[in-house]
Amino acid sequence: MAAADLTAIQDIAINHKNGAPYVYELAADGVLAFEAGFETGEFPPAVLMKITNNRRSELLAGQVSQPGGVAISGNTVLVTDRVFTPDGGRLIRVP
Repeated sequence: MAAADLTAIQDIAINHKNGAPYVYELAADGVLAFEAGFETGEFPPAVLMKITNNRRSELLAGQVSQPGGVAISGNTVLVTDRVFTPDGGRLIRVP
């Protein structure tokens, strides 16, 4: 697997059934866009993508921010987000 133009990677998980990597990035516009959120309180959306045959499929577009990590259990992708919010983060299941 080779993929270019990945930036601000927070976490990576591999689906051991099919070998597909899932990449969780801080923000589509990179680490500087993410860091600006610490000053403004407005964090940009994170990016969760599945890469298959060098093609990217974004999952949960615009629905996650302040990423924690990504894990795979069977056919389910699990992600955590909102890790910098005072009221706590979330665990999201992506079937």
